[in-house]
Amino acid sequence: MGSEYEGKRSGEVLAGLAPAIEAGIPEVMYAGRVNQAPFEVPFITDRGVFHVNKWLGADLQIAKMFRIRTRENVLETSGRSRLGILGPEAGKVLYHDRLFKEGLMMGNRKSGMPMEIDDIAMESPGLSIISFDFLNILRDITEGFGGAEHMPPVMTFIQLKPGADPGLAAQKINILYQRQVAWLHKLPSGVSQHTTLYLDPLRNLHLRPLHGSNTGYIVAMVIGILAAAILLLAAINYTNLMVTQANKRAKEIGLKKIFGVSRSRLAFHFWMEILVQCLLAAFIGWGLVMLGEGAVQKWIGDEPGSYTGGAALVWQLGLAALGTAPVAGVYPAIVLSGYRPVRILRGNFQTGHKGTRLRHGLLAFQFFIAIVFLSSMFLVRKQLDFMRHSDKGFDPGQVVYIKNLVDFGAQKPLVAFETVRNRLKAIPGVEHATVATSVPGGAQPVLTTAEYRDARYEVGHIGVDYEYFEAMGMEVLAGRVFTDRFPADSADGVVINEAAMKALNIREAAGQHIRCCNTDLRLIGVVRDARMQGFDEAVGPVVYTVRNLCEPFKSEILVRIGKGHTQSALAAIEKEWTEINAFDGDYFRYEFVDEKYAALFREQSRLESAVSMFAALAMIVAMMGLFSMSAHSIRVREKEMTIRKVLGASVRQVFLQLNKPFFRIFVLANLVAAPIVYFLAQRWLSQFVYRIEIEWWIFVAAGLAAALIALLTVSCQAVKAAVANPVESLRTE
Repeated sequence: MGSEYEGKRSGEVLAGLAPAIEAGIPEVMYAGRVNQAPFEVPFITDRGVFHVNKWLGADLQIAKMFRIRTRENVLETSGRSRLGILGPEAGKVLYHDRLFKEGLMMGNRKSGMPMEIDDIAMESPGLSIISFDFLNILRDITEGFGGAEHMPPVMTFIQLKPGADPGLAAQKINILYQRQVAWLHKLPSGVSQHTTLYLDPLRNLHLRPLHGSNTGYIVAMVIGILAAAILLLAAINYTNLMVTQANKRAKEIGLKKIFGVSRSRLAFHFWMEILVQCLLAAFIGWGLVMLGEGAVQKWIGDEPGSYTGGAALVWQLGLAALGTAPVAGVYPAIVLSGYRPVRILRGNFQTGHKGTRLRHGLLAFQFFIAIVFLSSMFLVRKQLDFMRHSDKGFDPGQVVYIKNLVDFGAQKPLVAFETVRNRLKAIPGVEHATVATSVPGGAQPVLTTAEYRDARYEVGHIGVDYEYFEAMGMEVLAGRVFTDRFPADSADGVVINEAAMKALNIREAAGQHIRCCNTDLRLIGVVRDARMQGFDEAVGPVVYTVRNLCEPFKSEILVRIGKGHTQSALAAIEKEWTEINAFDGDYFRYEFVDEKYAALFREQSRLESAVSMFAALAMIVAMMGLFSMSAHSIRVREKEMTIRKVLGASVRQVFLQLNKPFFRIFVLANLVAAPIVYFLAQRWLSQFVYRIEIEWWIFVAAGLAAALIALLTVSCQAVKAAVANPVESLRTE
């Protein structure tokens, strides 16, 4: 389930919605919620250590919907309201698949928190939305928040009964939301009336969710299309070779027909030749994939071991071979098999102008595909360079995200983190240290409603601490940011970004008051918009407070280290971390913020590498076709060029005469490719709010690159023919 408010979609809904749906809508069999903990923490036993990155809290209904199975079936047999389930990988590391319900510590061995494990999950038969290292099954996941009305929005899934109409169920859910759930959460009437809930089928969520990025789907489709295009280019090359070798095969065909071989048998013979070659190529391809398994795994960022040598790859390659053979065999099977024996055996058979036009047309198509690939490669690379190097509104360089969980204390968290910050800043090279509820590239800020005078708008809330804006390198546009020189800021101070200032129609920061998370706050400053969540969506309104308002705690520790001190400072922090963090100090874990941020466009990086690789392949295949066709063309025109030289033509004139047909091909391919690439680029770039402009030089560069490669391919043979001695060619006449 998801929600849509003023044109913006969210993959989370109010926590009170699931139980209301299950109780009030008869079409729904189960309704459950999932919430992921925003931290990483080690689980430790005498047998090993496992760093839990995916800690999920879920209702029991989620286990039923997704058919989660455990070794001892504790989900079916236990009547307890709380169960701890280890993921399969964590179970292997911590218990070697043999469960001991005691002896597990969270954080560290000495002063960590004892954890009770009830069971170990079985391996999932395939990919799943609900993947976890540790799953906390609860009768009601809102218990730790003091009720559903105090819990932030969560991922919610429903399972309809067989035969239920999803459209009708969605209508009833929206009515229930307006009448009951919005009131429970005390939403302003304007917000609830303009919010629509939608259902997204589970089959869409992996690659094509209504909310979130569909880049994975685009990459998969693009790779499939590019692979099919490469096979088509190879088939065209084969056809071109058959056209140029028609003279050699013609007499063979004539003799076979004289001896009674039918045209259908000849066509079948040609197709069998091609099929054998395609199957051989598929076998070689399978061997190369097996040998390059590590490279494939690194490229796709996944574990391909489960399917690389399996039946899926075998039948896919077999299908590719069976699909390529008919395409490549159309010309030899239909055209060559139709030659008349008398015409062939009467003398030297020539394919004539029809064969020449066919060859030129196929070559133009090859270079059209190659230019499309090259132009796409330039465009994708330019957009990614823009994403990597453009001004993001903050500076992730030299910022380290410490992933350890720190217990700052429930009573005086500010005092607790002040101690941590002072210890960190005492280390040479550490410039700033802070803590927040959100980190760039991590979980999105919790959404809440901000009110200013008559304006009301949905905003994201980030809980921060002193030195947050300095550590993140964010520019202050008006007023000031939080500082320990003004202790009152921690009670009622708020900083907003530009987008929030525009959304709430605030014209001057000084002396203004905002109501957010049911709390009256004093506006002290405005900061520049920061693209913390990438380039896909516009920066939304964000409010920053030191006081914990909409979220339960701050856990994301951020440290800015001065240039030239990175390694020494990290080594010093790791050495002192056990003393700094008594709760989770045994294993110091960190990540550079710029690397975490780069993960937001990892799929686009894969697309870039895929397009670049296929562009290189397309050019190689096109060059092979051009080389063979130019060799044939020059051989056919050898005596013509010799006579031109005898009549006074220069080497330059002969060279240009040989290359003129290919120049026309390049011009035609560029003219056709440019508008198609422009259309495809516009469609791809439309998914980014912040994007490049498509410039004319990209098409010119792609065309010139293709022309230069083609010129080098043809020139070695054209130059040889142009400088040849006329006597050698004409003395046999």
